[in-house]
Amino acid sequence: PEQRRVAVRRAWARAAGSLGRPAGEARDGRCSVRHFFVLGGARRERLGGGGDLLFLPVADDYRSLSRKVLAAFEWTARSVAFKYLLKTDDDAFVCGARLISLLAPLPRLGLYLGALTANKTVVTSRASPSYERWSDPEYVRIFGSAVYAPYMQGAGYVLSADLVSLAVHHAAVLPELPPIEDALVGRLVATGVRTRRNAPKQIRYRTPANRASAVCERDTEFVLLHKLTLEELEGCAATTARRRSNRCPRGPCECRSLGVQLRLRQTLVSAEPSR
Repeated sequence: PEQRRVAVRRAWARAAGSLGRPAGEARDGRCSVRHFFVLGGARRERLGGGGDLLFLPVADDYRSLSRKVLAAFEWTARSVAFKYLLKTDDDAFVCGARLISLLAPLPRLGLYLGALTANKTVVTSRASPSYERWSDPEYVRIFGSAVYAPYMQGAGYVLSADLVSLAVHHAAVLPELPPIEDALVGRLVATGVRTRRNAPKQIRYRTPANRASAVCERDTEFVLLHKLTLEELEGCAATTARRRSNRCPRGPCECRSLGVQLRLRQTLVSAEPSR
C-alpha cells in the first residue's frame, strides 16, 4: 500500500540514496544505493512514482511472489548497473550504512547473504497447518526433492550481481516457478554460490519478546529488522537518528564515515527461528 511506501521512504530508503557521498556533495544522480518498490498487475513494464516504483506485468498475490521477484531480478540485471541486490519487504527497516559496511569486505562475485534456513522439508501434505500458505508441491515435482536447498529467508537477502543473473537464467528454463520465492532463489543460485554468509545477527525479526524499539535503541549489529508496523518504522528511524556522534552526525544508519567499527557495547537480540 502507498501508506507503507511513504513510511519506508521516510524511515530509510531516501536517506540511503545519499550514502557514500562526501558530506555536502550535491545529489547528481550518482548514488551508492537505489531502491525500488515492485508492483505487479501492470499492463506493461514501466517506472513511475518519481522513479522508485517498478510496475511489472505479473500477478501481485502471495502465491505469485516468485514470478514477481524473478521478473524484478530480470529487469534489474538488464536496466541497472549494480554490484549487489538486497531483496526485502515493505515492513522492514534497513540500516543503510551498516549494510554497506557489511558488504564492503565481502566478495563481489558469488555472494549470497541473509538468515540461513537449511534442511527444510517442503510442505506437501494437506494435513499440515501450514499447507494453505506454504504448500510447494511444484518444487518437489520440478526438482525431485522433498527438502529445500539451503536458502536465505525472504525477509531480506543479498545477492551479488552475477547470482541475480544466474537466478534469471535458471528460472527461464523451468516449466513453472514454485511459489515459495526465497526457497526457489536458493535453489536457482546454488551452483554459483562461492560465499554463503549466514548473518542472523544482522538480518532480524521483530518478535513480541524483542520489540523493535529495543533493537533499534540498543542493538549495535542489526542491518535489517523485519515485521514492523508503520509506527515501528517511524520509531526506528527516530531512535537510530538520536544515536549521533561526531563521526555519525545523523546516526549510525546514515553514517558517512563507513568502514570504522562503532565503539558501542554489543547487545544482541536473538533472530526468530527459521520457519
